[in-house]
Parts: sequence; C-alpha cells; structure tokens
Amino acid sequence: MIKKACIKVFFFALVLSVLWGAIYLYSTGGPRFFFNYHRIEPGDSKHSVIEMLGQPDEQNTIFRLGQQKGYESEYEKSNASGSKYYLFWNKGIDVIYSVGFDGNDRVTFKAYGGT
Repeated sequence: MIKKACIKVFFFALVLSVLWGAIYLYSTGGPRFFFNYHRIEPGDSKHSVIEMLGQPDEQNTIFRLGQQKGYESEYEKSNASGSKYYLFWNKGIDVIYSVGFDGNDRVTFKAYGGT
C-alpha cells in the first residue's frame, strides 16, 4: 500500500515538473526562441540575429531589462560593452531579451531578465 502511494507521489511530481518546464519555456518565448537566443555570439550581424529571433519589439540606445534590481551586473556589462543600440524582444510576463550592437551592426552584448 505504501509502495503504491510513493509511486503515485513520484508520478505526480514528475508530471508537475514537466509541466512547469514547458510553461517556463513558453512564457519566455518558446523553445525555438530560447534556443536561438543562446546561439547568438559576439560579432554576429544584426541581420542574422533578426533571422534567428524574428523582428524585435523595440530598438533603443538605452539598455533595459524587465527590472533593474537583481540584474545590476548586466547593466554594468552593457555599459562596458560599447553597444551603440539595443534590440528588445518582450516575452512572457515582463521577460525582456536584449541584444546590443556596435556601430557596424555587430553583436557586442546580450542579456535577458525580468521579474
């Protein structure tokens, strides 16, 4: 009897974990977006980034994420990156993916975060 209860609890925890993982991936842009974002490397062209991620939601000369608290190091890195402008993709609830570019439209920095 106890063995069956343990199996049920384990199965429930497994299903819950898989569901949580799926919800997390889809709330942050989906698995394809997430995978492609992590493939971006310094030196990649703006054109190749847009091909991988799709059209951005915004372009700005000021870096930002969903919130600043907890991401202070990302803001410091963006200041040191030499980026002239940033493209932003808003995904999920206040999750922002950012890619910084230099004057030659080459990736210099990337970060993502939110609440």
